[in-house]
Amino acid sequence: MRISRRLLVASLLTAGIALTSINSASSSVRVDLTQSTQGLSIVENVNFKGSVPNIITVPKDLATQGKFFCLGIDDPKCVAATQFALQSHLPPCDQVILTNCVSSVYAVDTSGKKYEGTFQLRVPDSSPLDFPASPKNNIPQGRGQGGVWKIPGVTHQGGNENYYVTALLSGALQKSADTKVTTEQAYMGSLEAAIVPVNEKRGRYSPQYGQDATSKGADGSVNGGVGSGNASQEADKEACVIYGDGFCEMPQEFPADYRFGMSIKLQSALRGWFHGRIYRPEMSLTSSSDSEQIITIDALPVIVPSIYEQIATSNLSPELRAFLARDVPQGVGGAYLMPGSTGENAFELTKLWLPLIKDKATTSRTYWALRTLAWDGESDLNRCTQSASGLIGVVTTNALVYSGGPPTFNKTSESLDYKLLSPHYTSDSKTATGTYDLLMRSDIARCVYGFSNAPVQASIQVVSANGENQVATTRINEVGGWINLSAGGFSYSSPTIRVKLSQEKPAPAVVSAPITTAAPVIAPAPKSKVVTKSITCSKGKTKIVVKGAAPKCPVGFKKAS
Repeated sequence: MRISRRLLVASLLTAGIALTSINSASSSVRVDLTQSTQGLSIVENVNFKGSVPNIITVPKDLATQGKFFCLGIDDPKCVAATQFALQSHLPPCDQVILTNCVSSVYAVDTSGKKYEGTFQLRVPDSSPLDFPASPKNNIPQGRGQGGVWKIPGVTHQGGNENYYVTALLSGALQKSADTKVTTEQAYMGSLEAAIVPVNEKRGRYSPQYGQDATSKGADGSVNGGVGSGNASQEADKEACVIYGDGFCEMPQEFPADYRFGMSIKLQSALRGWFHGRIYRPEMSLTSSSDSEQIITIDALPVIVPSIYEQIATSNLSPELRAFLARDVPQGVGGAYLMPGSTGENAFELTKLWLPLIKDKATTSRTYWALRTLAWDGESDLNRCTQSASGLIGVVTTNALVYSGGPPTFNKTSESLDYKLLSPHYTSDSKTATGTYDLLMRSDIARCVYGFSNAPVQASIQVVSANGENQVATTRINEVGGWINLSAGGFSYSSPTIRVKLSQEKPAPAVVSAPITTAAPVIAPAPKSKVVTKSITCSKGKTKIVVKGAAPKCPVGFKKAS
């Protein structure tokens, strides 16, 4: 059975399945306003510890049919299904695993010196839902949830050289019901990557476990319990980046003045947009001799706020209470709503929550994270990217909540607009400083604006919610087929980044006056000055005078002497 990638993604989204088949939220349920408290959790990188490697069926009707794990693609549950989703934390490349793997992790100091990392261990080493790679079906190995790499010479603020690294690849495969997978190819359309400085902590920690529809949800829905859970007994387990058997990796702060990067080899090319938590990124895409896509990205880490707060239900504002009372399932982890950091739901919920916590972050930490965007909007950008292959652009910011997608083309102002929302104050009550980067393929920008191939100029405005322009530090250039725009130093709470591209209009062509061909005008020849002579002619006694230039005597007359 053949199906287009776009239709496959659309079918999964319609079914309510993100391309990451399960995530850190233990379930998606309707909010219970009879509880004494309501919590909100918007924290970076929690998805990695909650996303166990798995293959899970995707039913046609989520209201009545459950999602169930398969122990490999030949499991009877996956054989019976018409489609299944899968996710894998990519292993390091080695002599056996040559594709769908992480080939390099590194750091670069201010002098340009590069420090290559080496893989140390997988975390956790294995899990009950692990599955083998199937290169002929573009299915990566599912084992562990990333691992620890050592970057010699690059000591983070925790005092060692260890970094947790993951590249979480997710996708789906469509097939005929009641048949085994043969030559069908999985469409791996989502990638999330992160580098985190870590210290190992020993204790009563245990690996994350998956939950499918056999786990009942709190709201009684068929798939309300689908997600993952953890049985660690330590009080600080929520602070862990990832769990092993008897240990967890605790996050630390990055060392100053280093860029960090990784290279990832993929069997099939990703396309579209990346977004995430880095500053001043640089990215390259190349192809190997086997037509694999090699993505290399490095960037500075950036400080990002987090919210992890509980509020008494009786103290909710009427607007927030009305929002939560909607008959719409919310991502929930424990006693906390988990809307994520992108999307309209996250914007609306966070906007109503910030006044109740005095517009202040719970924590402010440094992150390096990036992910692809599942976006199928209708706009001028969509018109110009539908047939585009490969990477289109990268949008990054340190705002708590952001659009996640590409900027919106504002036809009125002829600008690319991008919404941000974040606490005005950091966790230590200082005014938060905003960052924003846009890398966009030059050919896409030219399509949106109808530009020629001549150089493009750009300007960046940071517009506050009240419409005032903020002062910001900006950087703009166009190099190697990419337009690179960066803004920093502005403040929050809900500014709009407005990027306006322009191009000098070519000077009007010099149009020569039309040449007309007319009949030649012939001037009359100048008149010669005539010299008059006279002669006397006679005939008998008759005499006459003849005058002229050359006078002659008439017939019968002769010239008199």
